[in-house]
Amino acid sequence: MRACIKDIAKKAKLHPSTVGDILRNRKECYASIATKKRVQRIAKEMNYRRNMSAVALKTNRSHMIGLIGNCCWEPHLAKLLSLLSQELLKSKFALEVHVSESGSVEDGLKAAYSRPADAIVDVAYYSPERGSFTEHLLQVGYPLISVLCNQDVEGDFVTVDILSAMHDIVEYLIGLGHRRIACCTYHGNNEEKQIGFLRAMNAFGINVPKSYLNHVPGTFEDGYKFGGKILIGPDHPTVYFLHNDVAALGFIRSMADRGLRVPEDVGVVGFNGDESGSFSIPRITSAQFPLEDIAEQTVKLVLGSVNMESRYRQNSDFTKIILPAPLVIGDSVKAI
Repeated sequence: MRACIKDIAKKAKLHPSTVGDILRNRKECYASIATKKRVQRIAKEMNYRRNMSAVALKTNRSHMIGLIGNCCWEPHLAKLLSLLSQELLKSKFALEVHVSESGSVEDGLKAAYSRPADAIVDVAYYSPERGSFTEHLLQVGYPLISVLCNQDVEGDFVTVDILSAMHDIVEYLIGLGHRRIACCTYHGNNEEKQIGFLRAMNAFGINVPKSYLNHVPGTFEDGYKFGGKILIGPDHPTVYFLHNDVAALGFIRSMADRGLRVPEDVGVVGFNGDESGSFSIPRITSAQFPLEDIAEQTVKLVLGSVNMESRYRQNSDFTKIILPAPLVIGDSVKAI
């Protein structure tokens, strides 16, 4: 059974208002450090928890954050959700986590909004359509922070510079002598990875045949199946860029099952910098997401958003944080 402030005050032999000031960490509380520690110890022993419903009624805030996740089979996203959860809990927020498939992101947003959450963090690789619930949230000035989104979306966001990362990948591969480079992405046309790839190849004066642009989603199985279809030879790509490290791992296993070697027979590059890629054989060359920085910057945006007066903002008013995704060199591509 959980104790209340009066119970703790009785055991600590202090006035309830003093105990309340200590447990709420109020600056105007002048109790000694020893008294504060004693009260906190007693509160912990008596299983004290703040009544957040009462706090919400008094402050018009729920102190809860809705966290929308998607594609958590990707290790870097699962780790990012864990980091965000830890940082938000440190900031004294309660969490309601929705781990969604792509088709139900809107439902997760509606559920978090109805609770109601003070803000919503969307880590869903989700591009809202006109008339969507996401668009409604932005129009009414609701605190919504998108993470790892495209740079052209409206609202506050923290993301990585995919276009620059793709340029670095192409520049690195060309430096190793590769010209026949294939690009395999989740959505294909209009995806930032493919756009960045084509821009970089064009900047280096290299034409990319349509057959070198492939739709390959990001699971182990996707990479494995695709690897089973490719042809190896002088008229085919010498290296394949895969949507993520997970697909790259599946691709590498497919090559092994076909009796082919990476990077001797064909090279592969991943994306996201998942930890698993650094333990694979060979280690995967990949653009690495700075997950700790992403989590830290996201929480800063959350704290700023919940303290901001709700109002409609133009796109120029939103905070847009774009972090680099540096290329980490592994052993999955060789010079030719």
